[in-house]
Amino acid sequence: MRQTIIIGIYIFVSYCEKVTYVLISTFFPTPNINPNDKYVLISGCDSEFGHGLAIELDKQGFNVLADVFLPDNVAFLREKLSSKATVFRLDITKQLDIDGAFELVNKETKVLHALVNNAGIAILGNIDWASMEDMRKVMDVNYFGHVAMTKKFLPLLIAKRDSRVVNICSVASYLASASMSAYCALKYAEDPMKVVRALQHAVMNTVPRIRYRPGWQSSLGFFPESHLPAWVVDWLLSNLDKSFHVPAFFSQQLKD
Repeated sequence: MRQTIIIGIYIFVSYCEKVTYVLISTFFPTPNINPNDKYVLISGCDSEFGHGLAIELDKQGFNVLADVFLPDNVAFLREKLSSKATVFRLDITKQLDIDGAFELVNKETKVLHALVNNAGIAILGNIDWASMEDMRKVMDVNYFGHVAMTKKFLPLLIAKRDSRVVNICSVASYLASASMSAYCALKYAEDPMKVVRALQHAVMNTVPRIRYRPGWQSSLGFFPESHLPAWVVDWLLSNLDKSFHVPAFFSQQLKD
C-alpha cells in the first residue's frame, strides 16, 4: 500500500513538472541564438525528423550539413534547401564514410555548432522473428553509428564553447513490448513536427534542455508508466498489443 502511494505521488509530480515546464516555457521563453555562420550537421535526413529539421534550420538561416543514406535522396533534399546547404551521402556504420564526411565538413568549416545524431532504423516484430544480423544492424546504426559520429566530429564541436550534440532515441527505452516500435512509429507519425520543434529548440536555444520528451504519449504516458509496478505495466502493454495484427500461427502458439 505504501509503495502504491509513493508511486502515485511520483506520477502526480511528473505531471506537475510537465505542466510547470510548459507554462514557464510559454510565458518566459529563453532566447534563441543568432544562426548566422552557424553550421549544423544532421544525420539521417532521408525522411521524417531529420528531413524536416534540415528544412526548418535552413529556413532559419543555419548552414545545414545534411547527410542521407540513399543516393537518390541527395538531389531530392537538395532541391528543398537553399544554396548554402550541403547534402551528401553517408553510411554511419562505415568508418571510411564517416572519415570522408569529416573531410568534406572540415573544408566547409572548422567549427560545428551542433551535431544531430538522427539516423536510425527499426526492426519490428518479436525477438524470435528477428535474426542476430538484424539485431546487430540496429545496434550498428542506432548506437555505434552515433558514437562513431560523435567521436569523429568532436574536434569541430569542442572548438566552440556552446556547441552541442543532440541524440535521438525512442520512447521505447522507457517501456518495451512486442509491438512497441510499431506503436511509437504510429503515434509520432501523427504529428512529426512535435519532434522537429523539440530538435529545433535543442539546436537553436541558448538554454537547451538535457532531455526532451515531445508529445503527450511520452511525457504523460510512457515515462510515468515506466515507474509503475511491473504487473501493471505488463497488463497495459498486453492490452495495447491486442490492437496489432499478428500472424495466425503465432496467435495459435499463444493459445497452445
